[in-house]
Amino acid sequence: MYFFGFGGDIPGFFGRYRDRLRAREDIAIVSGLSSGDLQQLHALYDEE
Repeated sequence: MYFFGFGGDIPGFFGRYRDRLRAREDIAIVSGLSSGDLQQLHALYDEE
């Protein structure tokens, strides 16, 4: 996940997400999370 505490390329971060959207409806299906983010979340919260 992107940490904004130290600044960084904030417009670039959101611009890359915006580039993945073609229509307003895409917001519901295009995740802002990377595959690495999802793996980490699964590792932390999936119950076995």
